[in-house]
Amino acid sequence: MKSPLQPTEAEILKQCLDYLKAKKYMVWRQNSGAMKINDRFIRFGGIAGMPDIVGLLGTPTSPVGTILCVEVKRDTKSPVSEAQRAFLSEIEARGGLAFVATSVEDLIARGL
Repeated sequence: MKSPLQPTEAEILKQCLDYLKAKKYMVWRQNSGAMKINDRFIRFGGIAGMPDIVGLLGTPTSPVGTILCVEVKRDTKSPVSEAQRAFLSEIEARGGLAFVATSVEDLIARGL
């Protein structure tokens, strides 16, 4: 059972999206996953390990064009899958900003 003081992962995700949008970043919730429908296994959201938030750094008045990828977790004990870890590492290796956030404070700590 969730502590009444600790927000859910969905609440943290919304807070992070609201914060980034208020700062004028172009960001969106990237739903991803897979499910079996009848006899077919269907993957949605593109690549395995895709993070919860995807966007572009910069604003309309100060464009940068660098990709931003944020995997949202409820707390530091929430598991990050190997696919998620690999995806974030690949984004960073290609010059993007990619990390795990457990709160808006993690975004601020990254300079967002």
